[in-house]
Amino acid sequence: MTVPKIHSGMGFRNLRQFNLVLLARQRWHLLKYPDSLVAKVLKACYFWDYDFFQANVDHNHSQIWRSICAARVILVQGCRKLVRDGLTINIWPDP
Repeated sequence: MTVPKIHSGMGFRNLRQFNLVLLARQRWHLLKYPDSLVAKVLKACYFWDYDFFQANVDHNHSQIWRSICAARVILVQGCRKLVRDGLTINIWPDP
């Protein structure tokens, strides 16, 4: 089913991988726009005292948050920290 149409397939993509990419995009949006309403609500509920990348997932968290956290690996692979004056960097927990 995932074979391209030009090779006599149905042209479906790997939907699990496509879903993870969309969730990583949502997580990037939350990181880039921390003042948005969604980011504020999720921060208040799930990672009020943690960094965004250190937020944990628990079994009683919502399906939305667990799904967004499932895409953490994809986002971490593509992110880098920018060290400017060094005041926002904590050398012990930050990779």
